[in-house]
Amino acid sequence: MRIINKKYLLIILLVGVILTGAVIMKPKEKIQLDNVILKQEVNNKTMAMYVGRDNNYEEYNGNSFPKGYKLNQEKSKCIDNNGAEINNALKEENGSISLTTNKSSYCYLYFDEKENLSNICNDSTLQDCLATNKEQITTITNLNANQAGLYRYQGTRDIVDNNYICFGTSNKEDCINDPDHYLYRILGITDDGKLKLIKNTPVKEGDTTTFPWHSNYQIKTIWGESDLFKRLNGTHTTMSNIFLKSKEYPYLQNDTWLNKIEDSNWYQGFTRGDVVSGYTKEQIYQIENGELETTYTDLVDGEQQSVTEGFKLLDDAKIGLMNMTDYNYALKKDGYNCYGAELNCSQNWLHNFGTIKTQEHIIDSYGYIEKYACFSFQLIYYNWDSHEDGYIMDGTNESLVRPVFFLVSTININGLGMVDNPYIIK
Repeated sequence: MRIINKKYLLIILLVGVILTGAVIMKPKEKIQLDNVILKQEVNNKTMAMYVGRDNNYEEYNGNSFPKGYKLNQEKSKCIDNNGAEINNALKEENGSISLTTNKSSYCYLYFDEKENLSNICNDSTLQDCLATNKEQITTITNLNANQAGLYRYQGTRDIVDNNYICFGTSNKEDCINDPDHYLYRILGITDDGKLKLIKNTPVKEGDTTTFPWHSNYQIKTIWGESDLFKRLNGTHTTMSNIFLKSKEYPYLQNDTWLNKIEDSNWYQGFTRGDVVSGYTKEQIYQIENGELETTYTDLVDGEQQSVTEGFKLLDDAKIGLMNMTDYNYALKKDGYNCYGAELNCSQNWLHNFGTIKTQEHIIDSYGYIEKYACFSFQLIYYNWDSHEDGYIMDGTNESLVRPVFFLVSTININGLGMVDNPYIIK
């Protein structure tokens, strides 16, 4: 065996120490740990991130801050080149975390779950949870009070990112990998603990993604009489079903999932097409739930007379659509009337088809008295649509369709409600 001369060994060790010291003592510039720079920093191993709940943490290797989590500033720390902890080295502001020093050698970031329906309710049913934790629930849903029938998720798309939920599967990976079939979003929660869900993407039938409100658009077609209502609820006798009893969504033919959908009453407000821009958001809600009626002129027994038109109530149906109030109250805490081409509600979290140049059906109807002959008038029903630019205006017969339904209040859920970690129904 060859013996190394001690003199050469000493030289090698000294060189190693010098080189190591050069690396350790290399000055660092101030690092902005935002989502762009973070990828480079993680790859260079200048920090470690951990996510957890109740002081049980595991390492997180993502390339951006973990969604659904907040920085535990007390536990997180940075050390200098000598291994000593730096006081107040981290600053969190508006979701961005930055270093307040350029002396840091390595940072340890610990993230805790943000409050969400799952960790607030802690395995109790939503009905029981709402009864005992209403204040916490209304905080995470961006509300301090029940507005227009729901504790609602409200805000722009970048704010409302914590209301994703899987339906049709209890396997999170199936839901994430096949969002067109399984991913939904929570519109809000009723007073008695029922979740109101809307499908995250439009229904489809093969390559078809737009569907007519009615086969004959020029007849009196309120929601409960329309072909679209029957096709969504699986009751049409001549046209194909596109949701319940559809081959595209086989889990809805399974009683396990079908029985999680509540049979509900659906209100369809009727507004005059020529005056809706003058309604307040509160009046629209009153029209939709039958507290306010609409007056128009119609031909009755050969004479023009004033006729009062109220809301339409459809008893015990499973599937509906979002209404104007859902859309109006999704953007701001105090609501907003999104009717009219001059209004821009495109940042509304419910409006997620801005790049698709088509429209989406909503459940409300409006009407005009149209003249067919000298003394022949007829009330024609139409439906409203949300348009690609974000506002609500006249609907077309062929539009996108996102089913809406209520879940029974006896379910419970786990998960974070994020798109990559959605709520799972148990």
